[in-house]
Amino acid sequence: MTVEVVNGRFGYSKSSAVFEDINFKVGRGEILSILGPNGCGKTTLLKCLLGLLNLTGGEIRIGGREPGEAKRDNGGSHIGYVPQNHHTAFPYSVVEMVLMGRARFIGTFSAPSERDVKIAKDCLEMLKIGHYGERDFPELSGGEKQLVLIARALASNADVLLFDEPTSALDYKNQYAILQALHSLTRERSLTIIMTTHHPEHALYISDKMLLMGEGRSIFGEVSEAFTEENLKQVYGMEMKVVSIPHGEDQLKSVVPIIDLCKEK
Repeated sequence: MTVEVVNGRFGYSKSSAVFEDINFKVGRGEILSILGPNGCGKTTLLKCLLGLLNLTGGEIRIGGREPGEAKRDNGGSHIGYVPQNHHTAFPYSVVEMVLMGRARFIGTFSAPSERDVKIAKDCLEMLKIGHYGERDFPELSGGEKQLVLIARALASNADVLLFDEPTSALDYKNQYAILQALHSLTRERSLTIIMTTHHPEHALYISDKMLLMGEGRSIFGEVSEAFTEENLKQVYGMEMKVVSIPHGEDQLKSVVPIIDLCKEK
């Protein structure tokens, strides 16, 4: 499903914008990474895509419709969302948390079907956390909770998945396990994935397109075109070097910040 923003602007007043002149288009089977410094409006943009906030200028189209229209016509089924943090006061099990992603398929006074439970467990297995199933969600670590929330979003069968820094609470190995899972899901299920991240190399590794948000400007394009040292410098306000590392017959790319460290000798 295609997600498009044209001349997007959001501000709490006419004189001050959180972001403006945002333009991008991402389609089925593609991953868009949104990068930028703290306070540039990445999470606010996701809230606009979810219909929780309304743009103060421009328009959003999800499958050709505005976010509110998509919710009314389809019960919100088009979009799944994974926040940075989630807290619950109730001792839900991990399977119960993932089953919440099946809510729109379950009647108000009905219990989850065997199929719903199987889908929930399959989503956990997909992320290699099937063994978490009967554990209490509140007792999990931050990284483990994040994995469960991703499984919940997958269980919703949404066409578009929005991730707010999906690797923020994960250790180094699990960061890349999640990136690999997102990349595979996009290709296998033809999902549209939009994620915010503070790690430029994450966008480099799995994204098809990227949106760089900075003060007063934004840059959108294919990763192969938009991921340049000059663009990164303009957005982050610091020198950054894109380097290639030989790996067999391939060349792996990464990003290195150019900084002067004062060390006592």
